Amino acid sequence: MHNLDTSSKKSYLTRKSIIDAAKIFFSEKGYDGTSFRTLATKAEVNHAVISYHFGNKEKLWLVVVQELFEEFLEDCGYLITVDFNVHQDKKAIFRKCVESLVKFNAKKPYLIKIAFRESMSANKLVEKTERILDKYIELSKNLLTKFQDVGIMSNISLENFHFIFLSAISNRFMIPYLNHRMNILDPYAEEIIREHTDSIVKLFMPEP
Repeated sequence: MHNLDTSSKKSYLTRKSIIDAAKIFFSEKGYDGTSFRTLATKAEVNHAVISYHFGNKEKLWLVVVQELFEEFLEDCGYLITVDFNVHQDKKAIFRKCVESLVKFNAKKPYLIKIAFRESMSANKLVEKTERILDKYIELSKNLLTKFQDVGIMSNISLENFHFIFLSAISNRFMIPYLNHRMNILDPYAEEIIREHTDSIVKLFMPEP
């Protein structure tokens, strides 16, 4: 962005502010509950500016999902190359994998929230992101297969392990109401992330 001229930089910042607002609203209110006017208010732009940059709401939604997936790959894509065979301490590398995924879902819960919310909707938007979501699922299954190959939860099917593990690393950060009811003021705090990571490791790799 440093090399952009003033006009291009302004356009970039405007586009970014719209996308940042859309991440919040699409994940909290859903596609149907989000309007250009509410996004415009949050992004502090005229709603016509959103149309100029993205055309319509569906195109904006698709851009947001693509960007969130790219953020996921940037933060957690290295997990594809994890090799337990070259590590003596399997629990340490397992913990590092879990921590990366928990931290991503805590700091950037938008992708999993949007996927979950729209998968329950009748608007069939998720079908338009199958290519993206299939990559997410493929990465997850490849990682879990590596876990099972070294004996982690190898006594259950990969499909069941997939659902159990994804729930463990994400559900806490998808349901603010439960955190509130349990008097957890900030479920995204570093201490909470660390404790949650440790709990998952103990659950899936109990002490002998």
